Amino acid sequence: NKTKLAGNLSVRKEYNSQYKIPLIANAGVEYVILKNKLQLRATAGNKYRTPTFNDLYWIAWGNPDLKPEHGFAGECGLRFSPLKKDSISLDIVLGYYHSIINDMILWTPQGAVWHPNNTAQAILQGVETNIHYQQNFKKLLMNHSIGVNFNNPHISKINESDEGNQSVGHILYYVPKIGLQYHSDFSYRTWTLSIFTNYESKRYYNLTKTLDSYYVINLGLRKSFNIKTSKIIVNALVKNLTNEVYEQIRSYPLPLRSYEISIQYNFK
Repeated sequence: NKTKLAGNLSVRKEYNSQYKIPLIANAGVEYVILKNKLQLRATAGNKYRTPTFNDLYWIAWGNPDLKPEHGFAGECGLRFSPLKKDSISLDIVLGYYHSIINDMILWTPQGAVWHPNNTAQAILQGVETNIHYQQNFKKLLMNHSIGVNFNNPHISKINESDEGNQSVGHILYYVPKIGLQYHSDFSYRTWTLSIFTNYESKRYYNLTKTLDSYYVINLGLRKSFNIKTSKIIVNALVKNLTNEVYEQIRSYPLPLRSYEISIQYNFK
């Protein structure tokens, strides 16, 4: 760990009576290009995942013939901080990830029943961006963050037994190519107003059919009370403010507008 350079290396060994698991190694590095302004980071390592108990033995759903997943994953990114003051800050993060997973375990629907199978090889790749802005106006504190993801996880190879399968090059089911999240907090004394929005582009649930894109807004209001050494927090939340009709999984519609109230009591 130097002034501008920090790194880490981890090596893990697991034992399983059913599988011969290799050494799992991961390395990471972070380098400060400009102090308090620009940082570079990168991580890389091999991956190995054994099937879970449900993957193998879920009655009528599982597949006892599954093989473990294995492959390589890496990512790199930049953090840029053009503003760093007492009352204002701005951080911009840009990252790229890339994984090659062999014998990837994918759960896919066959009618109303889902089954896991090994896909010869899948490539998971994409770009992630996040912008965080904070400003303090005396007693009013504002926090804003926006994240945008561009995903391209797809099947790159299929097993010989799957000849005739047209899935090579196809994006993985239920993964949006574009995702967007926006979150804002406005805090004044003991009050906090929160706005959270989430957008997902269309998602494939088979080779040719997709679920519609959707945009959901949640609105929250929080009030805290200090009573001697205790603290009470009352939180009210409106989910799906615009009453959006949407699905993340086909045939499993999510709730329309709903309301929640919670009370949290902290004491010493």
